[in-house]
Amino acid sequence: MKHILLAGLVSLSFVTSAQAGLITFTDRATWEAQLSAFQTESFTLPDTGTLAANVTHTLGLVTFSYPGVSSQGFPQVSSNQFVGDVWSVSSGGGTSETGPHTFGLPSAVTAVGADFSSAERSTLTAGGMTVTVPTDSGVQFFGVISDTPFSSFVLDHNQTATTNNDLFIMDNLSFGNTAAVPEPSTFALLGIGVIALVGYGVRRSRQQAA
Repeated sequence: MKHILLAGLVSLSFVTSAQAGLITFTDRATWEAQLSAFQTESFTLPDTGTLAANVTHTLGLVTFSYPGVSSQGFPQVSSNQFVGDVWSVSSGGGTSETGPHTFGLPSAVTAVGADFSSAERSTLTAGGMTVTVPTDSGVQFFGVISDTPFSSFVLDHNQTATTNNDLFIMDNLSFGNTAAVPEPSTFALLGIGVIALVGYGVRRSRQQAA
């Protein structure tokens, strides 16, 4: 009976994990250890200058597009890294918005991450969930793993004031898949089975006691 109850508790903990949405990582080695395979785009491309809006650009392994108009000279590939400014405030107080920045991937994945040498008030959306990229002035990895496969992700802003920029400088963009995880419906069926086993164990114990 104890073994059955323990199995039930373990199963419930797996269900909670399966419904977690986006799991975030700030250490590349830890993130990579969760993946079965991944690819990396290092942006070792010729400098592009400002990338035109409303156009899908191919940048190595990924595509990139954005709907806005930038007056600040962003976004672009420069010095073998991607520079994005999704919300700019000029010295004269004017603003321009280039976000959201959408990156398309070659196929559906469950994980994406990159090295950010700067990130100011930027958000990342993947698999229908949004998280804030940690603000850091030095190179720092930030990655996510989703329980929902996605074939694109979005970097955007969460700027509400009019005094600062929302920008990011990104390199070594990696994406891939984790080991297969059962669907939530599988966990639900497992939970029903565990409940049935617990009920059977209780009835059997009562019969033996009688």
